[in-house]
Amino acid sequence: VDIWTIHAFILREQEDSWGVGIPPGMDGSGGLLYEISDHDDREIFSQSLVSFRDWMVGQGHGGKPLAVTEFGILHPADFGFPPPATITFMQDAFDFMATATSETGDPTDDFRLVQHWFWYSVHDSGDFPTGNLYDTEREQLTAIGQAYRYYFSGE
Repeated sequence: VDIWTIHAFILREQEDSWGVGIPPGMDGSGGLLYEISDHDDREIFSQSLVSFRDWMVGQGHGGKPLAVTEFGILHPADFGFPPPATITFMQDAFDFMATATSETGDPTDDFRLVQHWFWYSVHDSGDFPTGNLYDTEREQLTAIGQAYRYYFSGE
């Protein structure tokens, strides 16, 4: 393994329920039973990355980089995730991943826990448009896209 990649959505792990079902390799009928209101919980998000790094060390992969290849808000505004809440979660998650360090982090990167991350999504025209950065119909950034741009460029 040269790099570990994971998705870091906070979703329910239960058969025949909303969320992601049972993760591959898990025994039993349920995993982590998050509620919809947990979907943007910064503590759960942060702790899940710390826990995954701990798991990496336990598997002998502690010195490898970690890329969070998808994370964001999938639930819609009427479930409690309007643009301001989504933006706050996004910015807090970026702050955490940019600065969090631990003895389980990547030793070639000043022990940072996460080396790369990718917000979901630039544009999802299907079931999960809540976190879209770009509105293809209007051909412009969404409010979330504007906050994303400002976070990285200050513009």
